[in-house]
Parts: sequence; structure tokens; C-alpha cells
Amino acid sequence: MSDSTTIRIDDVRAITRMIGECRELGDDPSIWRQHFMAQLGQLIGAELLLGGEVGGCLAGKLQVLGGTAWGFEHGFKLEGYLALGSIFAEGPMKSEMFAAQVHGIIANQGRGTIHARQQVVSDREWDRSHDYRRISISLGTDDCLHSLQPTERADYFDSVSICRAPGRRKFGEREVALVQLVHREIARMVGGALAEYHEPTPSHLPPRVRQVLRCLLEGDGDKQIAVRLQLSPYTVNQYTKHIFQHFKVNSRPELLARWVRRAWGLRSNWDTAADAPRFAVAG
Repeated sequence: MSDSTTIRIDDVRAITRMIGECRELGDDPSIWRQHFMAQLGQLIGAELLLGGEVGGCLAGKLQVLGGTAWGFEHGFKLEGYLALGSIFAEGPMKSEMFAAQVHGIIANQGRGTIHARQQVVSDREWDRSHDYRRISISLGTDDCLHSLQPTERADYFDSVSICRAPGRRKFGEREVALVQLVHREIARMVGGALAEYHEPTPSHLPPRVRQVLRCLLEGDGDKQIAVRLQLSPYTVNQYTKHIFQHFKVNSRPELLARWVRRAWGLRSNWDTAADAPRFAVAG
């Protein structure tokens, strides 16, 4: 392996740290994905990342089940991201990059695939491609790298698309190798230590209810929660019932068991964090 493609010890340390931090944030798919994409973007020098979950590739019933983005603060066009929902509803396989991923998954019998843009669409063809005309221009991006990796669930894959601004250099072999290494490990944890999009998540609860959830997970009783949050015992009781209903549990032990079973920590900042941009498409 040449120097240009060598994965350095600092890369391995950064990836190990990134995976551990994602595990700590794993109870909320938008939050752990935002952290994963921010760290991955810094690792390989990319300004915009789009991530999500895809099902039905092998069965020929393709569904894009949800997505989250990171990097629009760098000047990319948010309306382009919002337009992706309608573009993929028309037919995800119209995307040359996405089609290459799906065909690779089928050819590899469910194993993951990763492609830099120039491996799928040549420089000469890029300006005329569907991906460039419908997706890159709408987002304000240029070169891209796509990875689709299997989760532990049958025919269920984790996807990440990584983009650079116009004028930046193309993604190289080392960056492909880094993304493949970290994304394989992340995808294996989706549905386990890392929550999937379809699961009930803390960030979907109202802010004050999230604060009660935090107290419950830290072991506080009703009276402690009432004093801590300056709520009436009745309000605490009602919020607790709402939490149980949201997570489909019947008691505090069941609620705590949910976190322990998935090895979720308490680091997530969903009791104060704003929701990340997301979209969901059924195709």
C-alpha cells in the first residue's frame, strides 16, 4: 500500500473514538448520525454528508426509510436536500451512484459497497449525469463518495453520501478506505447499540417530557423529579405515563431495561437539542 492510501495510527484512534462516541449517543438516530457525519467529515475533509437507512435492495422492493444531513452550515443549499425526497420518490435507481450501490449489493449477495464518483461516472460524463443535474446542482456540491453497508437485519442497509464543494479535489483511495472501515463498523451496530429511524426516540417527545425522561433514567423518584424540575407531582405522573406510552413500556424497570439492553448511555443531549434536518421517503 502506497503512502497515499496508508491508514495511519491516528486515523485508527480517531475512528475508535468516533465509534465509541456514537454508541454513547445511540438512543436517538438523528443525534448519533449527526455526530457520526460531523466526525467523518472532519476525518476525510468533506463539507456535506447525507446518511440514512435503505431496505429491500435484494428483494427488488427498494425503500429509502429515512435520512439525516450534516454540513448545510457550510453554505450548501438546504432546499436541495429537501428536494431529495421528491427526487427519490420518482425512482432512486435514476441516480447513477445509488444504482451502482444497489447493483453492487446484489452482485455481492448482500455485502457492502463503496464507490467514489469517478469509479461510476467519468469526468467527461459527470456534467450530463442525472446525479449532477438533479442532485449536485440542487445541493451546490460537486465530487461525491457513496457507501452502502449491511446492518444485522436482513436486507437492511445503512447509507452515507459524502460530498465536497465545487473546486475541491476528488476523493482518493485513502479516503475510500477510511470510510469503508468506519462505516462497516457503524452499520453493524444499527438496530442494536445505534437506534434505527423507525424506533421511538427521546427527541420526538416535548422538551419538558424529555427532562422527566432524563430524571427517570438517572434513577430519580417522582418527588425528586418534581423538586428538581419544579413541577407538580401530578404533572410528573402524567409526563411519566406519556413516556411509557411513547416507548411502549409499562413500568420504570422496563424503561431502564430498554436502555441497558441496548447499551445506551446518558450522554445524548436530547433534553435540550433541536431536531436535526431529516426526511423520510417510502418508495
